[in-house]
Amino acid sequence: MAAELGLAREDRVLLVMPLHHVGGKWLSLVTLIRGATLIVFSAFDPEAVVKSASEQQITVTLMAPTMIYRMLKTEGLDLKRLQSLKTILYSSAPMAPDLLKEGIQVFGPIFAQVYGSTESGCVTWFAKSEHERALSSAEYGRLASAGRPALGVDLMIVDDHDNAVEPGKQGEVCVLAPWVFAGYWHNEEATRAAFLNGWFRMGDVGRIDEEGYVYILDRKNDLIITGGENVYPSEVEAALLSHPEIEEAGVVGVPDIEWGEKVKAFVVLKDGSRLGPKDVTDFCRGRLGGHKCLREVQFVRELPKNSVGKVLRRKLRENQA
Repeated sequence: MAAELGLAREDRVLLVMPLHHVGGKWLSLVTLIRGATLIVFSAFDPEAVVKSASEQQITVTLMAPTMIYRMLKTEGLDLKRLQSLKTILYSSAPMAPDLLKEGIQVFGPIFAQVYGSTESGCVTWFAKSEHERALSSAEYGRLASAGRPALGVDLMIVDDHDNAVEPGKQGEVCVLAPWVFAGYWHNEEATRAAFLNGWFRMGDVGRIDEEGYVYILDRKNDLIITGGENVYPSEVEAALLSHPEIEEAGVVGVPDIEWGEKVKAFVVLKDGSRLGPKDVTDFCRGRLGGHKCLREVQFVRELPKNSVGKVLRRKLRENQA
């Protein structure tokens, strides 16, 4: 990852991801391996990030998409003070292309993405130059990708029968790399379930295009099956977040007698919004296929999140029990 990132000893890296998270771990290790300077925050705060980046001349940082969104939406934040930044890495969750485009317009073409897990480490890399190329060409949809397999990584997509599929087909993402973990501590059953002939099952549904770009559709256990059709929550969430009056959104499947599951959205509105449930469902209907349309909308003040700002869909589903 030090090679992919092009990190130099002169770089000054700001760490705002928690150290117990794989993102915080790998970036801190990469920085130390290169002998660069590491500045560690105990918590993420947009104003503190700008202040530190300006005073300490930060060149590299890693954020979850939620953190980038907060940076962009914090009123009065002087983002011009971030001129020393040459790389903003993002990871831990997919980033909506429209939000990514806004980030590039504000910060410049300095975004790069890594995809991985605690067990696998980083397995794909989406370089800054590739972001810029996707933004300025007919390949805008590529901004939704996680890049291509990183140095030293083999990646394949398998179907429900564990057979490798051809490019463009959806299935479970599996990876092979020297640094993938050996197994779960004192849990042989879970370890066996995590591997397919030596390949680690990432637990994500994805696809690879003809040029080797990987698209992560969603967590396998978050998949919604409604009326026999598959719906990926992240796709619906991306559509919702493109609405100018929606602050945040979390989408889950909830039990339904007729459909098996129905698509439900938990939505946080921006201050002053007067959107109603029908406004939200009508907006989505114009952007998504019929079976992906929302059947229920619930407005909430906030969404449950983990320490890096990822929405906890499991908690949303539990609230329906």
